[in-house]
Amino acid sequence: MSKKKKGQFSRSIIGRNLSIGAIAAENDDNYLFDCFIHLPIFAEITDLNNSKSILLGRTGCGKTAILRYIEEKMQNVFAIDPTEMALEYVASSTAIRLFEENGVDMNLFYQLLWKHVICVEIIRQRFHVNSEGESSSLFIKLFDYLRTDERKRKALEYLRDWGTKLWVNIDENIKEITQKFENELRVALGANAMFVEGQVAGGAKFSEEIKKEIKDRGTEVVSKLQMAKLTEIIDLLAAYGFDDPQQKYFLLIDGIDSKWADDSLRYKLIRALIETLKRFRKIRNLKIVVALRTDVLERALMETKDAGYQREKYDDMISEIGWEEKELRALVNERINLLYRRQYTKQNVRFEDLFPYKVGATDPFRFLIERTLRRPRDIIAFINQCLQEGVDQTEITARNIRDAELEYSRKRLNALEEEWGSVYKSFAALIDFIKQQSDTFVLSGVATRDIMEYTALTISEGDQDNRGDLFRTAKEVKESSSIGAITSLARKIIEALYRVGAVAIKMDSSERFRYCYIDQPIIAANSIPMDAKVRVHPMLLRALNVRESADRLSEAP
Repeated sequence: MSKKKKGQFSRSIIGRNLSIGAIAAENDDNYLFDCFIHLPIFAEITDLNNSKSILLGRTGCGKTAILRYIEEKMQNVFAIDPTEMALEYVASSTAIRLFEENGVDMNLFYQLLWKHVICVEIIRQRFHVNSEGESSSLFIKLFDYLRTDERKRKALEYLRDWGTKLWVNIDENIKEITQKFENELRVALGANAMFVEGQVAGGAKFSEEIKKEIKDRGTEVVSKLQMAKLTEIIDLLAAYGFDDPQQKYFLLIDGIDSKWADDSLRYKLIRALIETLKRFRKIRNLKIVVALRTDVLERALMETKDAGYQREKYDDMISEIGWEEKELRALVNERINLLYRRQYTKQNVRFEDLFPYKVGATDPFRFLIERTLRRPRDIIAFINQCLQEGVDQTEITARNIRDAELEYSRKRLNALEEEWGSVYKSFAALIDFIKQQSDTFVLSGVATRDIMEYTALTISEGDQDNRGDLFRTAKEVKESSSIGAITSLARKIIEALYRVGAVAIKMDSSERFRYCYIDQPIIAANSIPMDAKVRVHPMLLRALNVRESADRLSEAP
């Protein structure tokens, strides 16, 4: 055990079940609001004059915490929960699936869906419409307000045209607008509607002639969507109800990266939402904030990219959450101090008071932070595990930290699989691959026929459903074992492991190791040189039973 630092606070016995908070923000009320750290991006995401409206970050980096803090501390906050939007109803629509499968670009419809839902929801919540009577009263007031503006009066009639009841739940609005659209599609198909939909339900294939007719009719219907009227509704809201410069309004959308719809539809809806956000900038006193995982955004944009796709055009809308070591230390100090004030003493207690011992030659906080992905969820989980190991003591020792590391490492590995398992169905095969290596290895050393043939087999067995890039390359290795296929698979394995945070990469001997949460989030497989060094993240070493080499700490991030 290394030399103890001086501590000044009154020593208290660490009790059972102590923690510095929950790792999920939705369960963290005891600490979240009192120990909130105002990252620089908080100011820009809450600035109504700032175009940033997408709160981007990895799982556990604090997206939900920021939204909950806004909801708790700001006035006039509304929220939309995608899980309440009945979007599976849209996904299961035979008519919509018919047009999707026959090449009709449905993006305009999905944008209309979001515009409609957001407009109705902010009207309902802003004007407190909870009944049919309140809805009718609001329409009377709005029509009176617009008595000299014929264009906006017609726009307001849009809501009545679609039969919308402003007081009903959001899922009912989704069903209603989808049913209306389905009817429009059936009218376009005319006498063939029943036959065609029956064929779709039965899984039948159409001739090229019928496919062309379906595409033409569908494109015509989508092009006639009443987008202009919805734009007028947005203009109306900017002038009426959201026109007081002293009042700020926030609409928060969280959970959009969870499993609330079929993937094929979900990514299209996410892309449509991003496109739609720009339209609501006209309402100067309203800020829409959407929390979104980094990997989900990238996949949504890639899955839906078209000829005019430009990733950088979304950059002005994105605030990406990143934590510096000093900010995570501040978060930990706030939470430890609050824990001790509640339980034991009115004195200020900081991390170094509770963790006074080095781990080997390493500062204890540095040891902990190196075993995280630089996000609150990880550091809170690690310290909570240390507190469990230190029960009935007055401080956390180096031995406690080492003992806590094993269970923490196992939990973080499980969390990575939960986070990335839907993207990489062969996640277990990727983890099995690094289990077989030393803590640091050279890419060329693992790009051998024996290693890659075995790994290709495990990938193809675990990736039957996804059949993505890894699966296709693994299949090539199984079929040919050519040098090209072997090196390609090795690079793609390292690309995937880097992306999920399981490894760091040193591209050149003259540079430091790169980490996905500090440097670029993705390194393309074909850009990784064969002499690149790969290092297993220290967070996973204990769970994988990989021995840490003595020289690692000198090259930590």
